[in-house]
Amino acid sequence: AAYWLQMQSQLRFELQQWEAALDSAALAWVITDRLAQAGSSHFALAHAMLEALDPIVRLAAYQMRVSGAQHATPAAIAVQWYDSNMKGAEDRVSATIPEYADISAALDKLSAPTGENVAFANELHWRGGTVSFASQELAAQVDRAQGLLKAASSDNSDSLDEMVAAYRKVGKTARRCHAESAVAAQKSQTAALDALLSAYAAVQLYSVCVLSAIDVTQLFNEAQSIAHTCGATANSADALLGWLAGPCAGSPLSDDKNAPRQPGLAQVVVCYDKIRQRLTALQRSVTEMEAKLLPAVRREIRTQQIADEAVAAEAYYTCLRNYYSALLHASPACAQYVDSLALLDIVVTENVPHATALTAQLAKRDLPPSEATDTEPWLRNLAPSPDKIAQASEAAEMALPVVRGLCVGASENTKAWVHSPASRLNLVANTLGKSASVPQRVPHLVDFTADFAVVPIKP
Repeated sequence: AAYWLQMQSQLRFELQQWEAALDSAALAWVITDRLAQAGSSHFALAHAMLEALDPIVRLAAYQMRVSGAQHATPAAIAVQWYDSNMKGAEDRVSATIPEYADISAALDKLSAPTGENVAFANELHWRGGTVSFASQELAAQVDRAQGLLKAASSDNSDSLDEMVAAYRKVGKTARRCHAESAVAAQKSQTAALDALLSAYAAVQLYSVCVLSAIDVTQLFNEAQSIAHTCGATANSADALLGWLAGPCAGSPLSDDKNAPRQPGLAQVVVCYDKIRQRLTALQRSVTEMEAKLLPAVRREIRTQQIADEAVAAEAYYTCLRNYYSALLHASPACAQYVDSLALLDIVVTENVPHATALTAQLAKRDLPPSEATDTEPWLRNLAPSPDKIAQASEAAEMALPVVRGLCVGASENTKAWVHSPASRLNLVANTLGKSASVPQRVPHLVDFTADFAVVPIKP
């Protein structure tokens, strides 16, 4: 009916029958606006029809001397003409559109979009909420990606690659649909188009979150595997001391007696740095996408909680990063025990309390648990539990006295400080300079060279 009305409006316009042309064009525009909720094929047709109807609506309204038409958009003109001159005027309109009664009855069955609660034919169920959108192509891609996610196995690299490709395709299609909706929104401002823009932005955010979680999980598994291979998974102070103080080969904690420690631990630290970069990028993406969402959609999928979960996860992985960095500094190849002790002290006194506080804040909100921890096992590493944070704290506390003993044995000048790490001062002894012009104490973790000279300045 919409396509037939478009043809009728063009015919009547060529015949300079302005009222009949405006009737057909306005009714066609209203129908295409309502059908935009039915699916991708109807929505694509609506885009094409609106471009053809715009000049007809504007010029016919000018010929009919429609009030305010000179400064109004074609969409506003069509709606105004339909509401003012066609509703309740069946006798007049039937003279120009014989099928108007049947079309009007069918149009009344379509629910007009109002407010933010516009429902479309396809849905995305995520984080306990529902986002509806029009594109059937996107819906099929989401269903396929979710199926691959549920069936994914960390032992099957082919399935992982296929899943990642599927979610990237979801994000690409959602961006294209969002761009198409934005073009249509420039021509007409309706509740349906606003809802579609918000829905496609939400699907993009969903794709970004899943891809970020997959990256985090793969990097976390890689870090844990490397740490186990190089023997950095001690479960007692004696075992950790034997691993740090003993020779590189023949470590009792390593399955491979010749496994190199320093490159392995360095790679573990790199993995956790990459995880923190992924989480920082996720926070930026959430902030950018949140600005494109309607308030109802933000509440539905709890976007603020996504950002807070990413911040808490980043704090947790900072604990692990600094812990393994401390082990790297204390390894026989580095033997930088003071730096290692400082890093462990930071983990215990700063990183762990910060991560614990952030996790506690999420728990106090009494919000339903995110779908990441309920139905999608691949996303669990984005929501660190208090137990995981406690394990990181216990590991750092266990390593503190071990590294402290190594630090005392390595340098007599550090005894007074390392015996009481809780009272760590901002200044520590400078062991590099012995001349009178070199300060005996320097800022924490800063060493001056032996040729350092004090430069007198006026106060």
